[in-house]
Amino acid sequence: LIAIVRPADAARYLDRPEIRGMYLHRERRLVARDTGQSLQHEFVHLVHYADMERLGQTHPIWMQEGLASLYEDYSFRADGGVEFHPNIRFNFARKQVLSDTARAWRELTSLSPDDFMKDAERHYPQVRAMFEYFARERKLEDFYRAMVATYKDDPTGASAIERAFGEPLGKVELRGRKWMRERGAGDDRVEPGDPALGILGDDVGDGVRISSFAPGSAARAAGLRVGDVIQSVAGSPVRNKDELVLAIARLRLGESVEVRFRRSGEATALMVLHRPLGR
Repeated sequence: LIAIVRPADAARYLDRPEIRGMYLHRERRLVARDTGQSLQHEFVHLVHYADMERLGQTHPIWMQEGLASLYEDYSFRADGGVEFHPNIRFNFARKQVLSDTARAWRELTSLSPDDFMKDAERHYPQVRAMFEYFARERKLEDFYRAMVATYKDDPTGASAIERAFGEPLGKVELRGRKWMRERGAGDDRVEPGDPALGILGDDVGDGVRISSFAPGSAARAAGLRVGDVIQSVAGSPVRNKDELVLAIARLRLGESVEVRFRRSGEATALMVLHRPLGR
């Protein structure tokens, strides 16, 4: 069962508001709040659990959540390959590296599921950044194959990283952290003076429903109305408010972009000339 729950029903299936989705393999049940990041995250869990069951293995929690988090934001290249994009988790992970508060990879890979989840806000960004680095170095498939091969002797996955990269874990970690520092933080906020749609909205599962407009709203000037459900901005899918903020943060002042939305069950689009927030 794959279910996208309505906001009014979410509390019946998901324990807390911050839980975006859940996959229970024994029950074969996936529940997500939206068709974007949360569905993509949980669907990777579904596929991964199926493969672990086939292999007779239970991969470590950091690997399970790192893989699932990696596929929250990606696109297909023209050659059919997958390109992973930084999301809001990367900035959190980078701050940990810069402040020297990130867990050492040796320690992180050995955490139990309970210990990992006790500090989930700290660990999820770090493991996604690790897997994004694996993908950047074209070692993602090598790592997975190595994990399967070394699981019996080292179920933590540390040996699999070393086999995939052909180097000690500490050296791989140092290069990964250097890449994070040099890459820089992504723009994940819309602040005064930045381009903005000028709306307030609510998550509805497959987009963001406009609930009101800010003074001087660019969206309202273009013809959007309260009740319209925004589903993409400048070609970037919008399935929840987090994705909307990231899509807007990528825009430049003065550009006119296509905003696709649903109105009374019908899909349509308008060009919106973005205005600075707060003006």
